Amino acid sequence: MAVDDDNNSLTTLFSVQNDDKSEEIRISAYQSSEYDKFLLVADTNYVLISKYLKRNEKFILSKKDTLLTNEYTYAHIDSASLSKKKIGNKDYVSLVIKQEYKGTAVTERNVIFYMVSLENFKVYTLVCSGSGTVRATHCDDCIDGELSSNKELDAKPEIKKSLYEVANNSKFIYHPSKKELDISYYKNYDSKWYIDNKTDNDLANGYSGINDTIYSTYYKENIFDFTGDLDGRETIENEYYKIVNFSRNNVLGFDKRKQLYFPIHIESCATGCNKIVTFVSDQEIKILFDEDSEKEYSIVNLEQINFLNPNLVR
Repeated sequence: MAVDDDNNSLTTLFSVQNDDKSEEIRISAYQSSEYDKFLLVADTNYVLISKYLKRNEKFILSKKDTLLTNEYTYAHIDSASLSKKKIGNKDYVSLVIKQEYKGTAVTERNVIFYMVSLENFKVYTLVCSGSGTVRATHCDDCIDGELSSNKELDAKPEIKKSLYEVANNSKFIYHPSKKELDISYYKNYDSKWYIDNKTDNDLANGYSGINDTIYSTYYKENIFDFTGDLDGRETIENEYYKIVNFSRNNVLGFDKRKQLYFPIHIESCATGCNKIVTFVSDQEIKILFDEDSEKEYSIVNLEQINFLNPNLVR
């Protein structure tokens, strides 16, 4: 589907004129949500940049390029990022777009940081790819990922610096503190569990199953409190353990004797991995995947989990 500037569904998101007001640059998009023009919701979305020249007191389209086209993907545009910037005595416009696929088949999301020359519409980009994260307690909609540069940016250090400045202040990506860069920091318990167990259970649909051998880590800090929706968790306990099962998410434990927290099974999905957890003995739990027609389950002996810091003292 071609989109032109006469399309009634095309929404202007940003515009800027030159000093003598003889030229105007516009960033526009198709198709904005009726509730939020900075959220694109069509099966095919477009983000365009256009140049208009003033003729007889009327702006006439002179040049147009497409900055983004995607299909079956939501595009969230950071309105605060749309601004004119001066880099090396030349004018640019910055733009930040977060993309997440519709449906549940793909869990990865990305954020694209644009710097576009107003002179010739040359586009420079910086991309951050990742997913959601339990440690981003204050950032429900941002992604936890890594910035991937490219050789073209390396050849343009001023533009690269400006793009990184935008990225380092973006609300769309999670900015870990210095202590959070340490994999042993308690808020990284899920990432550490994945590394220790040589697996990754961040799924779209379905479930991963329970490892026969589980490696875990004790934590003094309460890892229950920042994990998932508090209303979507189930708790069971006996004399020795408290177990918290988050809906379609992690199963975590608390050893009442040691007064220490620990992850048992790390997993997330959109559908298909919800679990029911019950005690079958003082030290054993049954983890049943209740959305599976076969009702597969595993028995985990909490005394046989391999702790990598067994001598931690609270």
